[in-house]
Amino acid sequence: MTGGPLGSLWNFIPIALLAWGLTAAPTARAQFRCDSVHTEGRPGRVLFDDTGYPHGPRIMYQSRSNHGLPPRLRIMGLNFLNLFVHALVPQNLNSREFKTPAQREGLAQTILALRPHLLVGSEIESRQAMEIFNRDYLLNRYESLLIDGNDGRGIDLGLFVDRRLPVEIEYLSHKNIRVGDARPVLSRDAPVALVYDATANGKATGRRPLVAVIGLHLKSQRNDPKSPDPTGAIRRGREVEIVRQIIRSLRRKYGPDLQIVAVGDMNAKVHEAPELKPLFLDGLRDTLDLVDGAHFSPWERYSHSFFNREGIAHFSQMDAILTMGPGRVTEAEIAPLRDRDARPLPRPRSYEERETQPSDHRPVFTELEWVPSP
Repeated sequence: MTGGPLGSLWNFIPIALLAWGLTAAPTARAQFRCDSVHTEGRPGRVLFDDTGYPHGPRIMYQSRSNHGLPPRLRIMGLNFLNLFVHALVPQNLNSREFKTPAQREGLAQTILALRPHLLVGSEIESRQAMEIFNRDYLLNRYESLLIDGNDGRGIDLGLFVDRRLPVEIEYLSHKNIRVGDARPVLSRDAPVALVYDATANGKATGRRPLVAVIGLHLKSQRNDPKSPDPTGAIRRGREVEIVRQIIRSLRRKYGPDLQIVAVGDMNAKVHEAPELKPLFLDGLRDTLDLVDGAHFSPWERYSHSFFNREGIAHFSQMDAILTMGPGRVTEAEIAPLRDRDARPLPRPRSYEERETQPSDHRPVFTELEWVPSP
């Protein structure tokens, strides 16, 4: 892909970010490989670049849709809870990590009910898993973008893109960011999707992204009393600081009014955990708090269910869509999971009941108005 808004985006993170202490592996000349996407309708064009971006690989996506740009962008975030391809899963993985057909169909009904243009998914094994799920359960409506992250279990962040959305996307990994000589700061990744208007008008005037979407899956709360960071809070705090630096870099490059959306599983109580508080210092707000006239009860705001060893249930908001920028939020919710017949599922009453549901997370969803590029 040459020319257009994507052709000049080689230096997305400015030198100032590196001066702050972030380092990445040395880069070489970009080597693109084209991946043929077999789809119904008009296929998009997907190019992979393993070497041309300093903080990790990147993907260049170009829609070939003839549709116009919709007036509002529909964004969804969902923790898929181990979306693996059965044939590719190592033999030592517990069988409970496989999705049953009913669970996959329930995931699909959950997604299709919300009709997102962009879906940020976490706990996904591979791009192949996304493509199989899309083909077999999502009516083949989406393109699949995924860059392998740092998670040792292979649960990565992926981006599903509605093929009818006329956009170009530069999808940038940040998995290689380090502070000094330490291990990568991000336990998984914080990929940024720079979304450009690919309609004729957008190609003529688009000098910057319409929106930047950051995928998040922060460090888990694995309880390890022998660790100096037993609940992962320290690591999550460091990840938050990287996300803040990425956001500042985006605003320096594209202007303070760039629409930025951060989507995902924070693995802590979004509005209570001390390590997440800095996320809100630069202007990000939960889209649930931006819908005119809306008020959500605690039961409407929970996104994650957990049952301890005594069987006591804990429900909390661990997932969110946060945004800043001029685009007006017209809709937001933490939506119910659905069963294979598209019926909303109630709150699980036990660990065993939760294990039959498509995920232990409910999806977060928002709709916001596009703001045209100047």
